[in-house]
Amino acid sequence: MSTSRENSREKLLEMMTNVLGDRKEVTPPAKTWKALEKADLTLVSVPEESGGSGGTLEDAATVLHLAGRHAASVPLAETALLAGWALSECGLPVPNGPLTVAPARPGGGLDLHREGRVWVLSGRLRRVPWARMATRLVVIGSSEEGRLVALVDPRRCEISPGENLAGEPRDDVVFDGAPAEEVALADAGVDEEALLLRGALARSVAMTGALERILELSVLYAREREQFGRPIGRFQAIQQQLALLAGEVAAAKAAASAAVEATAYCEQIAEAAFEISAAKVRIGEAAGTAAAIATKYMAPSASPRGTLCATSPCGSGPGGTSSARRANGHRAWATSSRGGTQRRCGRPSPLPTLADPPEPCRASRVWIRRQLPSPPQTLRGNPQGAVKLAR
Repeated sequence: MSTSRENSREKLLEMMTNVLGDRKEVTPPAKTWKALEKADLTLVSVPEESGGSGGTLEDAATVLHLAGRHAASVPLAETALLAGWALSECGLPVPNGPLTVAPARPGGGLDLHREGRVWVLSGRLRRVPWARMATRLVVIGSSEEGRLVALVDPRRCEISPGENLAGEPRDDVVFDGAPAEEVALADAGVDEEALLLRGALARSVAMTGALERILELSVLYAREREQFGRPIGRFQAIQQQLALLAGEVAAAKAAASAAVEATAYCEQIAEAAFEISAAKVRIGEAAGTAAAIATKYMAPSASPRGTLCATSPCGSGPGGTSSARRANGHRAWATSSRGGTQRRCGRPSPLPTLADPPEPCRASRVWIRRQLPSPPQTLRGNPQGAVKLAR
């Protein structure tokens, strides 16, 4: 039994690597989704009788881990672990294409009522992930008959586009008399709390994949980047920070594995709430530490209030190493906010800032220059670059 599961995981690893390994950094999400769908990787863990690919929760976790590692900006978690799960648990067929689920957070409620023979939804939900890209919305709402799961065409709703820190869709959706295509009574355990826990589990697993990749890129960059005639990885201060980063990554992977294992052995996901919550907290802590270390040694030097500053010309300077360029393309480096400018090839370009801080004084510039290696140019092809981990 264990041998067959290992073979299944190895096959999933090979398929995901083949699909995402050839993906260019600028590949649109829709094109990435089509490649994953063609490989039958978008509905892993959804039963085959419901229209899914079959597999276990551990298989889905393997797919999400690799998606985070390869920085695939697609709604895999929303489609398989959330929407596909809710539909299959309630006996509804799972449609093709990217799906999303709502409400995405506690307190966002929807009302369903009958108008003749049609169920109609009313209400407003904020920050629904990938709503404008989804072919169908899976919503949980209350009615006179109890809690219901409904399938809705997003074209019948009013969608206000929004984004998270990574530039991924987080849209507001207004259901003003939108008709439901399919409706079923929610099965026991299919509720907002279950969606929240499954979403936290999916994000935790994907974040460990991104953390793992950040560690690899950081180690590779420390070997390639030279200062004072030798690789910076030979300096004790750099080694100590990389060791700290490796410890955080190991702790995050252990926490995610424990949460997945606990969830797989529980009949209701609420029974694994402690393990999932602990994993999300621990992995979030590791993400903060990893972001700080990776940004300090792989990204342009930062002012005390978060403004990035890069002055070396594109394609030249110490940042021209191949690992730095690959790090730039990874989704661990993504938009944090709008505004600011950066000197790139002599022209100003948008750069995310946390605020509009005053220009650092000369003493601060000298101090930063002495404390850190020369800032590499890692923003090539992506002027809006700052560290992020998927949330």
